[in-house]
Amino acid sequence: MEQHSTEQHDGPVLFPLGGDFLPVAGIESLVLDGRRYYFGFDYKSDMVLSVLFDDPAAMAAYASTYLSLTTGRQDASFWAQEAARSEEASGLCEDGDGEFTTEAIRGGQLTRGRERHLRYLLYALDHARHFIATDPPLPGTWSLLLEAAADLPDDPDD
Repeated sequence: MEQHSTEQHDGPVLFPLGGDFLPVAGIESLVLDGRRYYFGFDYKSDMVLSVLFDDPAAMAAYASTYLSLTTGRQDASFWAQEAARSEEASGLCEDGDGEFTTEAIRGGQLTRGRERHLRYLLYALDHARHFIATDPPLPGTWSLLLEAAADLPDDPDD
C-alpha cells in the first residue's frame, strides 16, 4: 500500500488501493463545527480515499493525481468544479445532512438524517481502515469527527 504526502498535511494522504490503479471515485464534503472539509470517496466500494482537506484546491490537486472517473483521469480544474459541486449536492446524503457540530454529536442531538449520514461515514472509514497499511490506520483530520463520535450510542436500527 502506498502513502503520499502533501504540503498541507502532517499525516499521509491515503491511497489505499496502491499500485498504478486509480480508483473511480468522486469528491464529497461535510461541515464540522462550521468548517467545510472535502474528501475522496469510492461509491462502489463504500470507501473513504483521503484525509479531510479544508482547502478545495488541495482536494482537487489530490484528486487529479489519485482519483479517476470511468472515462479516465481528470485535471485539477475538473476536480475543483467537483469540490464546488459537493458543497451543494451529495451522493451520500440528503442536502444538509452533511453538517455536524461536535456538541450535537456528543449530546445525541443529531437529526435522524445527520445521524444516518454520520454512521455511514463511520462505516466507510472503518471499511477503508482494513485496506490502509498505516498506523494509526486513519491519520489526518478524520480524527476530529472520530473523536466527536467516540461515545455515539449504538444504532437502534441495528
